[in-house]
Amino acid sequence: MTALLGYAVWVVLAVAMLALSAASQVASRGRSVVARPATVLARLASDPWLRVPLVVGWAWVGWHLFAR
Repeated sequence: MTALLGYAVWVVLAVAMLALSAASQVASRGRSVVARPATVLARLASDPWLRVPLVVGWAWVGWHLFAR
C-alpha cells in the first residue's frame, strides 16, 4: 500500500509538470501567463534563498529514484 501511494504522488507530480509545460507552450504564443520551466528554474537558481530548497529537492528526487 505504501508503494502505491508513492507512485500516485509521482504520477500527480508528472501530470502537473506536463500540464504546466503545455500551458507555457500555448501561453508563449500570446500573452505569457505561465512561465516556461527553464525560466522558473533560472529564477530559482539565481535567488540565494530559493537555491537551498532547490538543491534539497534535487537531493530528495535523486534519493528516491536511485536508492530503491
